[in-house]
Amino acid sequence: VFTCLMVVTSVQQFTKPWLTWSANLADGVLSNLIMLLLLCGYAASDIDADDWSLHALGVAVFVLFFLGTIGAVCRSLYSYFVPHPWYDHFLCHHKGAAAAQA
Repeated sequence: VFTCLMVVTSVQQFTKPWLTWSANLADGVLSNLIMLLLLCGYAASDIDADDWSLHALGVAVFVLFFLGTIGAVCRSLYSYFVPHPWYDHFLCHHKGAAAAQA
């Protein structure tokens, strides 16, 4: 069940629900990391498991989630403060062909 949830979340990332590529990537990665954190909580409940391995897994998932959040915030701040051209491509045409397109 958990694998199906992660696959559905990853497939949803490719449908591009957000405007930018970096926002879609951050959404997919952070959603999967939250599910991994929930899996760690499930693994810690009512079963005999090594405390050290659960602790290491929980800390690793939390650190990855934190770094992903910081990375997404830094990327959005960089995009906001670094000037970029208005358009990615410039299309040039002459007036005769443009009149046919209007």
